[in-house]
Amino acid sequence: MAFELVKKPIQYCDVATRQLKRKSVVTKNGLMREMIGTCIRNELKFRFVLMDSWFSVTENFEFITGKGRHFIAALKDNRLEHFRNWCRPKPCC
Repeated sequence: MAFELVKKPIQYCDVATRQLKRKSVVTKNGLMREMIGTCIRNELKFRFVLMDSWFSVTENFEFITGKGRHFIAALKDNRLEHFRNWCRPKPCC
């Protein structure tokens, strides 16, 4: 398994709220893909990746299926239609 803390070393001022905010160098989705890659390189045996709706984006789905794995993910309401189009079976002929 893999575990990673989100580090936010970059500080900036939000113009709209005038508050000091912090930002990560790597996105949470990028960290997730790195951790899955680490699990594969360490020869951890798994077929499915279970994830929260936060990680249910096309790039993650394509990464996981590209590595020969399957995924189970919660979907947000605004992503359901895109998911239907993405998972539609391709014609065989």
